[in-house]
Amino acid sequence: MSNDMFSELADSIGKSEDGFVHQNLCLKIDGTQRGVYSTKCIRKGEMLISLPEKLSISGFGKPSCYDGRNVSDWLRCVASYYECHAEAKFQPYTNSLPKKYESLLEWSDEEVQSFLSGTTILNLVQEDRKNKVLEKRFRDAVKPYLKHLKLVSSSFMSMTEELEFFKKACMCISTRGFHLDTNLNDEKSLPSPKYNGPFLLPFIDLLNHDQQKKCTTLQFDASSHCFCMFAERDIASNEEIFHSYGSRLTSAQVLKTFGFVPSSSIDEVLGHNIKDMYFSPAVISQNELVLACRTLADSCFSSSLIEFMEANNSYEDERWNLDFDFSKRDLSFLPHDFLVPFQNPLSDEFITGCAVILMPSDVYEEFVKDGANVVDKSILEDYFLGKLVCQLILYVVSLKLRAFKPINVEGMSLRNIRDKDDKTYLEELRSRPQHGCERAMYGLAVRIEEKLCLQNLRDEALSISEKLGRFPLEIERSPAQAAMNQGSSKKARTN
Repeated sequence: MSNDMFSELADSIGKSEDGFVHQNLCLKIDGTQRGVYSTKCIRKGEMLISLPEKLSISGFGKPSCYDGRNVSDWLRCVASYYECHAEAKFQPYTNSLPKKYESLLEWSDEEVQSFLSGTTILNLVQEDRKNKVLEKRFRDAVKPYLKHLKLVSSSFMSMTEELEFFKKACMCISTRGFHLDTNLNDEKSLPSPKYNGPFLLPFIDLLNHDQQKKCTTLQFDASSHCFCMFAERDIASNEEIFHSYGSRLTSAQVLKTFGFVPSSSIDEVLGHNIKDMYFSPAVISQNELVLACRTLADSCFSSSLIEFMEANNSYEDERWNLDFDFSKRDLSFLPHDFLVPFQNPLSDEFITGCAVILMPSDVYEEFVKDGANVVDKSILEDYFLGKLVCQLILYVVSLKLRAFKPINVEGMSLRNIRDKDDKTYLEELRSRPQHGCERAMYGLAVRIEEKLCLQNLRDEALSISEKLGRFPLEIERSPAQAAMNQGSSKKARTN
């Protein structure tokens, strides 16, 4: 976006009835970065922008169903995006939109595989691309609705061009769309009680995100039918005007939705401000749990634990061999994916999943017969089961951590990259600012957060195991070392 486009957009809003843009706002461009700044001090409570509802782009007013099909608010907004490109009053806005968006949709397969290695986002993005979700959504849901509204005609565009335009619509709404905060706007003051977003708000969507530095409040004024943005504190001269795209968003959520990780989040990761952070949770799937169970069963851990308990008559808890098919255990009453947040990483659902897979067959059958309810940590007080679950957690954490492959940035000659931890690598990338490193930095920030969640889960498992009491074969080093040593122990015993 150029300064001329900025001025044209501001003028078009200012000339509209009830439209207003504060005269002390300007656009500053630094390479690929741009932001809205104050040219003079702006006092708390001053109106920054008043955007008439008629200049906003939203799904409000578009049909919510047709031909027996329900239509989502998002799809209604997509239709308005198409429509606005044909209306003269929106031309200053459509001209100002970026030619390219910083979105995961624009990342190459190689960037996705390298920079998001091991993260939860990697699986989501790769699955969408493998299944051609974008193309199917356009063909099956979007295009029929647009045709119903007479907004597309196949005679004007090839399928490739149609998909490219649709992809830009998706990126625009995802990276620039607003939802009104219902805590600040009661239903009576919304444009429609049944629609609170997404809205594309010209000029307002030029503001960059920073939860810590935000200085604005956005509300809808029902009396003037305008979206109004106010200064929520004094804004200094030459200060960038930040808005918050959402509070308590994780780095992964911001990256997936808006295509970047805030610099403040990267600062927090590098500064070890763990108490102040809202971490991207790790995710462990049921399939990964079953795979880790097989690794545990193939090791000599359970048999050695049984021998240890039999040699010490003080242990009266039941013990059993892991000689059943873990994959046939019914976990349908549990989430398919277990979230591992930084705080309280060991959820009751995850404990239940581990325990159900490891239960002896007769106990499992009784458990299912009784209704298969979620259990809590107290079940781990059983010495044998508790030790198995803790060791299973170490195996699954090891499995997850091994999925984080080294990140390499083309053109950067960093020595011994494979020997560096992610924080060291992220610090080096940030100390050598150059175009092309941002995506690697985003991936590293998400990786670090998810790894810390997994390490917390490992530490909690080790703590529980320690309280149960130790036995000689137990290994309490890193999960990867534990898995390696357990496998070696079995080979030695077999030989």
